[in-house]
Amino acid sequence: MTTHKFFKVVCFLLCLFAFSCEESPQKIIEKAKKSVVTIKTPSGSGSGFVASADGLIITNNHVVENHETVEIHFPDGRTTVASPIKKGLSVLDVAYLKVDGSKFDYLPMNTNCNTGDEVYAIGAPLGLSESVSKGIISNCDRTLKGVKFIQTDAAVNAGNSGGPLINMKGEVVGLLTFKISAEGVEGLNFALSPAVVWDYYENKLTNLEEALKKEVTAQNPVNKSTSGEPSWVVLYEWDDHTDLYDVNNINFISKNVFDAWMKMIYKTPQPIGSRLYKEWKFLMRCDCTEKSFLMLSSKVVYIEGDTYTEPSPIEKHYAEPNSSAMLIINQVCR
Repeated sequence: MTTHKFFKVVCFLLCLFAFSCEESPQKIIEKAKKSVVTIKTPSGSGSGFVASADGLIITNNHVVENHETVEIHFPDGRTTVASPIKKGLSVLDVAYLKVDGSKFDYLPMNTNCNTGDEVYAIGAPLGLSESVSKGIISNCDRTLKGVKFIQTDAAVNAGNSGGPLINMKGEVVGLLTFKISAEGVEGLNFALSPAVVWDYYENKLTNLEEALKKEVTAQNPVNKSTSGEPSWVVLYEWDDHTDLYDVNNINFISKNVFDAWMKMIYKTPQPIGSRLYKEWKFLMRCDCTEKSFLMLSSKVVYIEGDTYTEPSPIEKHYAEPNSSAMLIINQVCR
């Protein structure tokens, strides 16, 4: 055999060996799932993933927001409690938690991004842990207010928030954060870039953070005082998000924080004949001193476009400590 032919045979065998050693998608997913956790709070649940051998867990801020401690549920059945050690704000929707221990299975991050690459979203949509969906990277650079996101068509749902978007090597290429949900819209899901996630953790985004803080302050000039003056607010509950407005000065207060409070009231769509609820709107009077509120009226818009308004009983409701209702009071009062 000539040297040239021998070289071609050796190259072929090496390529064949490398291909045979390559892990299958099933093995990659099973390995990755060991590092994906479900995060449970008094107001709902989300996802997260272990990012270091010493127990650093990364998730979204809106998953753990307003909670001093949360429950971390591992795939092997272990449960522990952790507290956020650092949190972003506004569109920089990331939070870091630390659990005790060492030698954790963790997911490495890859800041390289290639449009068209196959990816997998892993998490606990609607509380269904270890769920996996498949898609591609639709775009590597969707920037919102200075924050870089990765766009994907991999299916995500409520509960996927904070979970990892992994590539075919089992590396995290995005932190699942939000989706666009509207009639006629499909496959528009977004994950924070790993570069942003790590840079913020290592305090390399101080200028961006200060800019976001100023923007949040400008958008929320609400007079939240302890003077005891009651505040009128309107709560809007849509299919995919919740908005709270201060009626006194018509300023945006917060978003997405109140989903859990509404889901506590309407755990499933409430049928009225053949119609389902589409949107709720409530007018409430919050008392900061008593930590209570009066819900005075509500308006419901159905899928067919019909509306139905029913005055709520004017009863005083007290927000219990650590309850979902307390989230509203905490947003309105200081």
